[in-house]
Amino acid sequence: MITINWNKPISASGISAEYSAAGYEIDIYPGRAIAIYSDDETGTMVIYNNHNPDKYILSSAVQTHLDATALQREDDSADRCASFVNSTNAVWAAEATAFVAWRDTCWAAYIAAVASEPYPTPAELVASLPSITWPQ
Repeated sequence: MITINWNKPISASGISAEYSAAGYEIDIYPGRAIAIYSDDETGTMVIYNNHNPDKYILSSAVQTHLDATALQREDDSADRCASFVNSTNAVWAAEATAFVAWRDTCWAAYIAAVASEPYPTPAELVASLPSITWPQ
């Protein structure tokens, strides 16, 4: 079960103490979110997040699109694709360089899209993102 508590103030020390005492694992993302989870069969997760849920959904759509695009080059994620930017393999470095430039353009488009309401839908936002041009 996943519970997301949007726009709750984050107090890492208070939340950490409460859930640590109960045996939960905690990930803290300073100023952004705290994820609390258990590894038992219930899969319990509670997320305290200071961010607007609409922006979170839109940023997740962009990240999913980036990851799917990285799969075109048989990388399992955007992060993995970008990690080859300094590769000694010229083909991998060129692909990563093109990917990183495109990724940055996509995130700039996201920032512009959520600068003011009304926000686009996730599908509208992803459709508005530029296409990547892979090196030959």
